Amino acid sequence: ILLHIILALLFVGFATKAALFPFGDWLPDAHPAAPSPISALLSGVMIKLGIYGFLRFFIWLLPASASGIVYEWGYVFGLFGIVSALLGGAAATASWDAKVLLAYSSIAQSGFITLGIGAGMVLAGTNLPLANIAVLGAFFHIVGDALVKGLLFLNAGSLFYATNSRRLSDLGGLLEAMPQTASTAFVGAFAIAGFPPLTAFVSKWLILQSLIFSQSIPVTFAGIGMLLASIFSVLYAVKFFAAGFLIKPMRSERKEVPSPMRLAQLLLTLLILAIGLFPGLVLRALCWVVMD
Repeated sequence: ILLHIILALLFVGFATKAALFPFGDWLPDAHPAAPSPISALLSGVMIKLGIYGFLRFFIWLLPASASGIVYEWGYVFGLFGIVSALLGGAAATASWDAKVLLAYSSIAQSGFITLGIGAGMVLAGTNLPLANIAVLGAFFHIVGDALVKGLLFLNAGSLFYATNSRRLSDLGGLLEAMPQTASTAFVGAFAIAGFPPLTAFVSKWLILQSLIFSQSIPVTFAGIGMLLASIFSVLYAVKFFAAGFLIKPMRSERKEVPSPMRLAQLLLTLLILAIGLFPGLVLRALCWVVMD
């Protein structure tokens, strides 16, 4: 009982850092108050430290004799993961502030990662290959989401720089005025939505396979929930890009941001495309971490 209490306290702390529902309510308030480069760092790197805490304390540090505890906590991870993915995605879909939308999407993406970790914990005792696939998918999603979310927050910052507004209703029609920013935002939006051959497709496919083929009814139902959450990802990704750059008549005036801002977005876009097109290189490196 004492171990469960300690793990529960650790879980709440790391879940708050990772912005899981309901512990991540601070994130939609923090992002609008921070400059866009800080938001990119916060969502792309800092909240991933909460995920690292999950891995360190719930998987790597628990002894082999605690396999039953790992199994039980795997369901806790899965529950919080799927709820965060669904509610975070729904809230992002309903948001009209670009940075608030991306903040809620970070809650949703942390949910996907936590769901993969939970599936790996549940399946570790019965189907180790599927457990490794689930955790591998979670690791890949950490890498991919760090790059994608960093890019999208820089895109949101570029929109604010050009228009002095984060409200999606004030934007639109910027495709011709900001062609390079629009191109990188297109890649980022479709990557977070999970379209192939971009990053989230690979990680979500790995996690989904482990859930669907688990031969466990609760785990399979989590796979169905993941599919529903992925629909929200598509909706808010399309909303972000369409409301920011399309919908309204094209604006003729040139509003492209300075070259250093465009260069940062371009580099992240190239990394996202490279990892999505050649995921095996990253997966091989991550296999060494997962299997170690």
